[in-house]
Amino acid sequence: MWEGISSLYYPFGIGNVKCARDDKFLLHCNNGQPWLLDSIPHEGKKILPFSGGIDLRDSPFMFNTRNQFVLLGCNITALITEDQEYRRGCYSFCDGPGQQVESSCSGIGCCQFSIDNQLDHLNLTIFRMNDSPLPNDKFCLNAFLTTKSAFNIAGANLSALPNYLEPSEVILDWVAGNETCQAARNCSGTYACGENTDCLDSTNGPGYRCYCKLVNWLR
Repeated sequence: MWEGISSLYYPFGIGNVKCARDDKFLLHCNNGQPWLLDSIPHEGKKILPFSGGIDLRDSPFMFNTRNQFVLLGCNITALITEDQEYRRGCYSFCDGPGQQVESSCSGIGCCQFSIDNQLDHLNLTIFRMNDSPLPNDKFCLNAFLTTKSAFNIAGANLSALPNYLEPSEVILDWVAGNETCQAARNCSGTYACGENTDCLDSTNGPGYRCYCKLVNWLR
């Protein structure tokens, strides 16, 4: 999860916190790839019913709306809640592990739903619908976050899916600080934007980001 970053720029850094803005932007290498997961609180278990979550509230990150949640399996339901309030959910059903996944991934062997804007934490619950037994005890259930453009499983046979899918691609928005630009400029000791950058307020939750001034790109 959150693997395969092809380009890395400040405020992110790898290995040494001195290379990053602070420890919240520090990435760790795993098999030659930079990972962010170790820096984000997450928990869960690998049996049904499943209950776990990802919490970004004490971080500069926010889920991007280009992500989606995908559930693969038979006769199971997934619900996402935030602060004990229902946000999203879906139900996947099928006749057996030989079921072919429909192209729309809208309920037959596969279901999906989008991630809301300004979402910084979520709790996930997965359970069997009405305690329905799984059609095959060797059939593996899969549930994951991924980008909408990266996931395409149309026409696949559920029994042919690997027990563990490849790490999925997830997009996170980030901010340099949690204040507005106007408030951040008044705190010169923590203001992140340099003299050759413009400050813009985030469009996905609180905070601001720094962008190189257009004139610098035209030189």
